[in-house]
Amino acid sequence: MHIPFDDTTTAALLGVSVRTVADWRAGRRHPGPTAARLLDLHQRGQVIPDRAAWYGYAFDGGTLVCDNGQRLHPAQIGQFRLFFDMLNNAHADLQAARAELARQDEYIRMLEGKNAAANAARIVPLFGE
Repeated sequence: MHIPFDDTTTAALLGVSVRTVADWRAGRRHPGPTAARLLDLHQRGQVIPDRAAWYGYAFDGGTLVCDNGQRLHPAQIGQFRLFFDMLNNAHADLQAARAELARQDEYIRMLEGKNAAANAARIVPLFGE
């Protein structure tokens, strides 16, 4: 059985003693059905982790209720994902365009340098060294 947190955190989340969790880890005891189910759900990613970043968020049926009270339905979350995918693609395109401009700028500088050298070679004989 996978226990995702340290003994103290797991004990606090499941309402058992730290010693009980230590016994589970050592294989001396096994969690009851409710604790085993919660650990299984967490391992499959079906329980929101107890993290400060998620404080104030909750599920109400099929709706995610945000810390500011905003309610998000699965379709809205899908739209956010699509929007962020579009932003990421646009960002990648912008980076590629910047790299191409930098390459072209370097090429122009190289040509200008060659022209300057060629022009200097033509000018020097006119004025002498």
